[in-house]
Amino acid sequence: MAASRKRNTTPKLHTAKRRSARRQTIRRRPLNAQRVIEAIDDQRSDSVVHPEHYGGGENPYEIIKIINAVGLNFNRGNAFKYLARAGKKNPQKAIEDLEKAIFYLTYEKELLAGERDV
Repeated sequence: MAASRKRNTTPKLHTAKRRSARRQTIRRRPLNAQRVIEAIDDQRSDSVVHPEHYGGGENPYEIIKIINAVGLNFNRGNAFKYLARAGKKNPQKAIEDLEKAIFYLTYEKELLAGERDV
């Protein structure tokens, strides 16, 4: 009985050591954001990752690229996004997109003026 118990625990300990070593290796490896983005891009369709109403993937002026290049925060980035796509995603909702842009700009203005808490 003791011999069979030993056989059962040895592989588990060995597996646990391998897992631990693997975790340490993963933790030491620097995060490569570009590799992560490419992996996500490979798994999703272009309509999710690079929708046409935001410029499409081949467009150097795709909205997300501009937002990241300029370093806009959430509110300013969303305002820019809604201004750029107004009427392109859904022509019947162009006014709604412009109202959303105004909302985000107003929210940002109120934060900067101290009129609103986060």
